[in-house]
Amino acid sequence: MTRFLITLTTLLFLVTGLTACDEEQAEVVEEKKQVVKPVEEKQEAGFKVTVTDGDGWRMWEAEQRIFGTEPFMWVDNDTVVFAGSITGWKKTRRGAGMYEWNIEKGIKLFWEKTGKYNHRYCFSDGQFSIFLRNPDFKRGAGIWSGKLQGWPGNFRKVDFPESYVKHNDKRIRFSEFRCDLLERPYATNGKYWQPLRKSDGYLELGLKRKGAPSPNIYGVEANKSWASRRTVDLINPVRIPIDGPQIKSMLISTWCTTWYEFKAAYFLYDCSAPQGVDGGAQQEINWKKSNCLPAWWLWPSGKTEELCIPFGPWVHMGGSSRVIPMKNGMAIVDVSSFANSGLYFVDGNGFRKIMTGHIDLANGRRSATISPDGCRVAFKYMINVLDRESRRIRMVDVCVNQIMKNGGQNSPTRTNFYLKTKPEKQAAYRRN
Repeated sequence: MTRFLITLTTLLFLVTGLTACDEEQAEVVEEKKQVVKPVEEKQEAGFKVTVTDGDGWRMWEAEQRIFGTEPFMWVDNDTVVFAGSITGWKKTRRGAGMYEWNIEKGIKLFWEKTGKYNHRYCFSDGQFSIFLRNPDFKRGAGIWSGKLQGWPGNFRKVDFPESYVKHNDKRIRFSEFRCDLLERPYATNGKYWQPLRKSDGYLELGLKRKGAPSPNIYGVEANKSWASRRTVDLINPVRIPIDGPQIKSMLISTWCTTWYEFKAAYFLYDCSAPQGVDGGAQQEINWKKSNCLPAWWLWPSGKTEELCIPFGPWVHMGGSSRVIPMKNGMAIVDVSSFANSGLYFVDGNGFRKIMTGHIDLANGRRSATISPDGCRVAFKYMINVLDRESRRIRMVDVCVNQIMKNGGQNSPTRTNFYLKTKPEKQAAYRRN
C-alpha cells in the first residue's frame, strides 16, 4: 500500500501560503495535492524528494539536508546540475561541489571540490567550466587564475593569460554564454555591450552617458531624448541588419539578455523595471496604463519579434522580479513582500500563482533557469527571505497534461505574454 507522508516542510509551506496570500491565492494553494515520495534505493546520495501536483504543473522539492545554489545548469530536459553541499560539510570538508539531479534517478554528488576557495561554475557548448580562484586576488590581481573544462573525470586545466591574472583589468568580462573571460572589443569602447555565444558575436547598445543614472526613458529629463534614440545592434563580426521591430536599448538591461534553447533565440527586456529604478513610480504607472513592458526575441540571423509582458501583482515599487519565457507561456518570479513573493505562471488564460515564498534572484539569470525544451524551471527556495534554515532546491514542470481551472480568473485583464503585432497597441505604448 502506498504511504502518503505529510512532512513538516509541506505543512510550513501550506501555512505560509494561506497566511501570506489573499483569498484568491489561498484558493490556489488549497487546490494542490501533496504527495511525498521516498527516494528509490538506486539513488546514490539517498536524498528524499517531495512531489507536488498542482493545477497544470508538477513540482519536485529536494529535502533540506542538501543545500543548493545557482547556477542551475541543464544538461538535458530531465537533468540539472547545481552548486551544492550537504549539512555539516564545513566540519567534514566533504560533500561540497556540483550535484546532479535527474528526475528519474534522483540526486547524487557530481563533482567534489577540494581546497578552501569558492569556484564559479558554468555550462556551455556541452561542457562544464569550473573557474579557479586566484590566491593573489586580494593584492589587486585578477579574480580567476584559470579553469577546469570538460566533464568530471575528464577535466583539462586551462590557464588564463598572465595579463588577466596579474591585473584586475576592467576591460576583461566574464561571459556566461561562452564560459570564458573576454576582452572588450576595441569597437565597443565608450559603449554598452553584451557578448553573446561564440558563434553569434555581441550586442552593441549605444553610447554611455557619463555622470547620468541608468539610461531609462522614464528617468531624469536630461536622459529622455538621448535614451529614446538608442537601439540594439547585432555585430558578428560586422553589423547585421535587424529584420523586424527595432530593439530599443533603453528598455532592456544587458544582464537580462538570455539564450533560450527551445526558441533558439535571445530574450531581451528591462529586468530593472519592476524595481522602479531611475524612473521611480513613473515607470510603474506607464506599465500599468499600457499593460505592456516591451520585450524582444532576437535570433542570431537578426530577425526580431516584439512582445509584451503584462502588468500584474509582480509589479510594485521596491520589488524585484524575473521574467522567464517558457514553451507554453512564461514564469515570473517575484521577490517583494511576504504576500506577493513567489512563482507565477502566465499563459493565454491569465495567470496563476504556483507557490508563495522567496526565490533567490541574487545572481540574475543564473538564479532560475529552464530546461532546453522550455518546460521545467529550477531554483533555490525559502519560505521567506528571513528563514535561511528553510532553504531547499525545487523544480517545476508547467507542461504536464492538466487544464488550468477557473479560466485564469485571477487575471483582471486576461492578457497574456503576447506578440506586439497590432499597430494601435504599439502607438498606445509610445503615447504613454
